[in-house]
Amino acid sequence: MARIALLNNAGTRLPFAGVAELYAALSVGYDGRRRTPIFYLSRSPWNL
Repeated sequence: MARIALLNNAGTRLPFAGVAELYAALSVGYDGRRRTPIFYLSRSPWNL
């Protein structure tokens, strides 16, 4: 894990399919007009 975190960069990471659409859907308010903020916390070693 340390090797991946230290030797790779953001350009080598692959996103999970559908995550962008999920976050976009979560950010829409219950009435479809308001924007709901999303706070993402991660303990991933990528965030060094």
